[in-house]
Amino acid sequence: MNTSIDCKTVSRLLSDSLERELDPDDRVRLMLHFGVCEACRNVDQHMSLLHRAMNAIDEGRTEPQRRRFASSRAFHLEESTMSHQRVLEVAVYLQPNDGEPIRSVIHETSDAAVVAWTVKPGQRISPHVHPSGQDTWTVIAGEGQYQIDASGTTVPIAAGQVAIAPVGAVHGVLNTGSQALVFVSVVSPALSGFELV
Repeated sequence: MNTSIDCKTVSRLLSDSLERELDPDDRVRLMLHFGVCEACRNVDQHMSLLHRAMNAIDEGRTEPQRRRFASSRAFHLEESTMSHQRVLEVAVYLQPNDGEPIRSVIHETSDAAVVAWTVKPGQRISPHVHPSGQDTWTVIAGEGQYQIDASGTTVPIAAGQVAIAPVGAVHGVLNTGSQALVFVSVVSPALSGFELV
């Protein structure tokens, strides 16, 4: 059994798992991939949360309402709305966490991944690079020290500012403030790679 799979295959398998039982080999491949890919692990957690939420909503529906909903595009994570919706509420995607900050995908296409971040005081996003893409952060709230090179040089960053990490540029952040550092990251293209420094 080849145990190596890419993130795109993981995405397909996670979608498939909502509608059918995965075979044992696929489940093993997913678990091994989750062990090395935090982004896919987060996607799995988010999909599970959404699936549970949709099931909870479904419990309050009558059988005719369930059939209409299941046959509509809305059942599939509001796909039709998401693919056409162009104005989204960032607050809906924020996921403060006492452990590591959570990468919460707002929207993703092959062109770009738009991600909401909540970094609590004292937390950090480790320095990293995207070897084949740019990462642009728009800071909504809070403050921190934004790392700009592998030697650890930082510059202050705060609400109202934009930080741009061109292709291959080191970037990361430490929240040095007293409130959450909230920002939206746009990585373009979406599959730009990710390497810790």
